[in-house]
Amino acid sequence: MEPVQEYLEGDLREKVMKTSHHSVGKRIKQKRIEKKLTQSELSDTICSQAELSKIENGLNSPTVQLLGLIAKRLGTSMTTLLEDYEMTDRFQSIDHQLISLMREEQYLELLLLIENRLSLESDDEIKLLLRYHQVIAEYRLQRIDFRTASVILLQLANSKDLVYDAPMMYIRIKMAISIFYAENKQFTQAEKIYKELETTDFLSVTMKVQQLKVLYNHAKLVYKIKGFKKSVLICTMGIEQSVQLNHLSYIAHFYYQRAECYEEMYGFDNRTRNDYTMAYELFKALEMKRYVKIVEDTKKQFLKQFHHKPK
Repeated sequence: MEPVQEYLEGDLREKVMKTSHHSVGKRIKQKRIEKKLTQSELSDTICSQAELSKIENGLNSPTVQLLGLIAKRLGTSMTTLLEDYEMTDRFQSIDHQLISLMREEQYLELLLLIENRLSLESDDEIKLLLRYHQVIAEYRLQRIDFRTASVILLQLANSKDLVYDAPMMYIRIKMAISIFYAENKQFTQAEKIYKELETTDFLSVTMKVQQLKVLYNHAKLVYKIKGFKKSVLICTMGIEQSVQLNHLSYIAHFYYQRAECYEEMYGFDNRTRNDYTMAYELFKALEMKRYVKIVEDTKKQFLKQFHHKPK
């Protein structure tokens, strides 16, 4: 067998040294889960399971030789394990900048930044990110209507096998289309998209967590159009899936949303009080202070800690 060093390309060794422990470990873990391998199976004859666990948790950095062996067993390359996260860091930095401008409703500045970046950008996924934000900004400026915006976004979602190549962007694009429909009272079309995303078989845990967000937004949409019983069912499903994924913040949000449905249906009822109390306790435990304050300010009468019934 040729030494791993012989197929290192250019500055790969330097990339191993510069890439953060956390980034490499996170990517290895993601790939391992996608391949449905246990830590024991991946580490067998390569390193100890304890060593692999430390790498995946960002406590240790793999040597070049070990990274090469791990990459080979995962059916990928060292360059992919490293460059994917280099790109992710840049992707996240650009995305954060664009989202900040979007939240501040600085759409003209946003479009100018996107135009400048698009002329220089070579990475396809970042180009997709830029086009995604561009369409939303043009819609918010009323340069295009929601149907045109939806069609353009749908073309972006279907331009490649995005559900596998860039699943996070696939969900974001589809969610944006659903929001456009909901804002324009096309609720049936909005729900159709949510249902499609909820039934898509994503492999990674990260994407399954994103599906919780889809469920939550679906529940909120149905609540908004007074489909309270249906929203309760969606929230219950969300709670069950959140428990399976051990994602406590989403569990809290689903309890709160279900409590709102119960409040509309039953008023001051044990079901309502139980769910608001559960949401409140979880928000406190997770130190989600903003949501703790919302519950205390608007739903305090339902909390079991306060026994008075509203007059």
